Amino acid sequence: MNVNRFIFISLLIDLLAFTLILPLLPSLLECFAKQDTSGLYNYLDNFIKSTQRWIGGPQMFNRCM
Repeated sequence: MNVNRFIFISLLIDLLAFTLILPLLPSLLECFAKQDTSGLYNYLDNFIKSTQRWIGGPQMFNRCM
């Protein structure tokens, strides 16, 4: 019984941690994109944009992908 309680509390804490950070993620990514213009993030962002153009995907969700 104690093991089940421990697992439940651990999963609840994990769920709360994810629900707190996920709404902030798009704004964090936009801030990071403005600060890091020559690094890995810029390379990955350009790769995603070129892949979206190639397959004809929508660009309104770029920061969420």
